[in-house]
Amino acid sequence: MPRVSPEYRQLQREAILDAVESCLARRGIAETRIDDIAAEAAFSVGAVYRYFASKDAMIAALGERHRERDRAAMAEQQSAGLPLRERILESLRYFLARPADRVAIDALHPVDGTRDRRTHDQWVSLVAESYRAAQEEGLVRDDVPPEHIARHILLACEGMAALSGVEELASAGDLLESLATVLADGLAPRTGVSRERRPAGTREPGPSG
Repeated sequence: MPRVSPEYRQLQREAILDAVESCLARRGIAETRIDDIAAEAAFSVGAVYRYFASKDAMIAALGERHRERDRAAMAEQQSAGLPLRERILESLRYFLARPADRVAIDALHPVDGTRDRRTHDQWVSLVAESYRAAQEEGLVRDDVPPEHIARHILLACEGMAALSGVEELASAGDLLESLATVLADGLAPRTGVSRERRPAGTREPGPSG
């Protein structure tokens, strides 16, 4: 038997994950079987098992592939050197432009199919890292934890999607533009004002008298 190159194995693995994604989107986690995945990928069942030990392993690998793509997108935004408002706008657009099927798959726990909080937390970590770098560049006020910035952005997106639907919001340019403006104004450094980093949840003192 000829030796299989790592590149070929990777291509085969990606083809199986493509099939997993298609099957989950159409059938859901409970109704998707290994036979379905093999047929979708045009593989034998035995060939599928050479790459993945179980359906759970496939779902976990698919989630990791999504996260790798997210990390690459966040890194690209960071390296582009965009002004704060445009950086926020790109984050909003990226989050809302994800296909609804992918959002549903990422929210599944790989074992029991329940919603998995870890997906949201991983998104927070990715976005926070980008805004931590923005703080170091002086683009963002330094008294707001990057994790809080990330949660504001993601919760805004989730709320918008819940109210209006992802499909409509992906093209709702005016709404995204105004949200980016509001967030950027709130996060911009306060020029000429000395600010001390305060614990989360505390407020600035108001005017006396």
